[in-house]
Amino acid sequence: MPLQSALIIPIELPAPLAAVRARLGATTSPGLPAHVTILFPFIPVTNLDPSVGAAVMELAAAMEPFRARFDQVQRQDAMVWLLPAQQEPFLELTAAVLARWPAYQPYGGAFNSLIAHLTLVESGGDAITRATSAALEHGPFEVLVEELQFIGEVESGGWRELDRFRLGS
Repeated sequence: MPLQSALIIPIELPAPLAAVRARLGATTSPGLPAHVTILFPFIPVTNLDPSVGAAVMELAAAMEPFRARFDQVQRQDAMVWLLPAQQEPFLELTAAVLARWPAYQPYGGAFNSLIAHLTLVESGGDAITRATSAALEHGPFEVLVEELQFIGEVESGGWRELDRFRLGS
């Protein structure tokens, strides 16, 4: 299977939540920052060319920076999610990317509807309970969303940043 790419909005977590994410196992993929996914899977890394970056830059430039308030905590299977109060800016960006690249459906078309979310912890057992408690204790929080990030899988199984695109620029 070819190495995948993704478009994400990186989110800077408050220090206590960043520590929880690091300590309790946010993901099994090294190099993946706290984020809201805009589109995964996207174009395989080997198929990327400068025209893709130029088109993503154009999409990002068309959207103004916005404030996102993460004010809900949700447990979903073996995950703890933080949900933004306003789903629309994230989902609008996904829709814009899909309009340009309709062949790449979010999560491979596995879901009928999308929920913009930040996965705080993806683990099991006691970690889920502790992460939920920490999220409730240290939330809600607000961030300024100013960029879209292009990331790609690496051979070792992790992720690396491929490019960043400023919103509204």
